[in-house]
Amino acid sequence: MSFISPIAIPPGETIKDSLEYEKMTQKELALRLGMSEKHLVSILSGKSPVTAEVAQKLEKIIGGSAQFWLNTENSYQLSKLRLEDAKKKRGEVKKAKKFTCYGEIAKAGFVKASRKWEEKTEELLRFFKLPDFDNIYSLFPEVTYRNADDDIQKESLISWLRCGDILAEKQELQKYDRKKLESFIPRFKELTSCSGEFDKTLKDLCAEAGVAVVFVPYFKNTKVNGATRWIRKNKNPLIQLNTKGASSDIFWFTFFHELGHVLLHGKTERFLESANIVNIDSTKEKEADNFAEETLISRKEFEEFSERFTITSENIRINSKKWNIHPSIVRGRLAKKGIIKYSQFQEHCIRLKMS
Repeated sequence: MSFISPIAIPPGETIKDSLEYEKMTQKELALRLGMSEKHLVSILSGKSPVTAEVAQKLEKIIGGSAQFWLNTENSYQLSKLRLEDAKKKRGEVKKAKKFTCYGEIAKAGFVKASRKWEEKTEELLRFFKLPDFDNIYSLFPEVTYRNADDDIQKESLISWLRCGDILAEKQELQKYDRKKLESFIPRFKELTSCSGEFDKTLKDLCAEAGVAVVFVPYFKNTKVNGATRWIRKNKNPLIQLNTKGASSDIFWFTFFHELGHVLLHGKTERFLESANIVNIDSTKEKEADNFAEETLISRKEFEEFSERFTITSENIRINSKKWNIHPSIVRGRLAKKGIIKYSQFQEHCIRLKMS
């Protein structure tokens, strides 16, 4: 490792030494150089550079080759840059330490595992494709411009979102086709009853309609279930879901909620789904909720079921089959509406399997 001086020494210090040796004053040197004494003082202090013309004159007046004086100037400028870079890196490392989720990002395979914060800083900047952290928050307006609980870690949340961006970049997507996406809704509902791995089928269907679907493990203190935004110059929607627990009813309601945002709302809007995050437009959140509810079980069907049938495990199973959805979704709706307790009919609760 090469030595880096803790200070940058301007060529003016060497010029001063030469003046002392030559018993020449600064005023006399300025006169011989054909410049004002003020300009010479600026060179001596390192504020103005030793140019090729000045270097050639110094060679003739106080000795040393012109190349020597130019090399001295270049060495000074490089030392300044290295010191400024080292100072900036210390500042970037301080900012990087806010990303306490680094281990989670590494575990998910997006950055290299490391114990050194200097290396972690470089990895994070590469991860975000940024030269520094100055503008990082402006890249994620859905986090910056929404109110959140103090418990929500903003850096973890934007890291989770960035993971989704990276996964989406790798997907081959068709041109977004709203009609095709709507035509796939019955198939999406069928997938809720899939007993095995379903995620690849879901992603493939959505990609065919021009929608990226990505799954990112839950990051601590993000408290988010899903997110929707448009990517690739607003040409394709991205639905991002976390896999925390992968509870069937929560997962599928979140997916259909995000699907509602895609079908109902604008391409420039970005949505985060969490009880702890207050979205700017609560009306659109309600619209997405209504879309998810009505698509999975229509209000009319649900009211008929809850009013006319005794709520039993068997009736939940029969009606879920009629509606072509998994029983956990019916049970979840009943609990959400306060008709049953969340502790009831646990036999219908399942954890999803993903490839």
